[in-house]
Amino acid sequence: MPKVSEEYKKQKRNEILDYAVKLFAQKGFYQTTIDDIAKEAGVSKGAVYTYFSSKEEIFLALLDESTENLQKELAVNKEQSAEKKLTDLLDRFSASQLTEDVKQQILFQIEGWLYLSREERFRPIFRERWEKFHRLLAQIIKEGQQNGEFRRDVCADDVATWFLGFHDGISFHAMMMLQQEEYERTLKLAKQMLLQTIKG
Repeated sequence: MPKVSEEYKKQKRNEILDYAVKLFAQKGFYQTTIDDIAKEAGVSKGAVYTYFSSKEEIFLALLDESTENLQKELAVNKEQSAEKKLTDLLDRFSASQLTEDVKQQILFQIEGWLYLSREERFRPIFRERWEKFHRLLAQIIKEGQQNGEFRRDVCADDVATWFLGFHDGISFHAMMMLQQEEYERTLKLAKQMLLQTIKG
């Protein structure tokens, strides 16, 4: 029997994840089964278990992948001023086109929030994921305060919490009722409000 290469294994694993995220977005975690994933991916149930021990492991792998991709996307240039870092970061937060793939990712993120919040043992994962992006935003604001670019009389942590909550809420509304133009205008407004708050 020919030996299966690591490249092939990685490709098959990624294919399974690609099909699984669609099902989790469409049906939710609890309604999706391993059988569903295998059928959608065009492989046997045993093939899915070759790469993942459970549906839960697939779901958590997708969350890890999503977090890693967003971290790469939001990486900042350490040589820039705090204001430039922040404006670039906010622009990237707001750059998404409401394509079907983006809407699918938003649905999956919503499903992730629901699932992790219901399962107490996974709440630390949810908290750690949120803190990564909160910390990134708050640290840039604090850097600007130290450099004299931003006001010192505002709480950087509170501003970061407000922006992330606002952004997530708008993403949810975009799924249900906003058109691309409305989505872009609202995120632009959020950026303006944040900068006005910290710059005065």
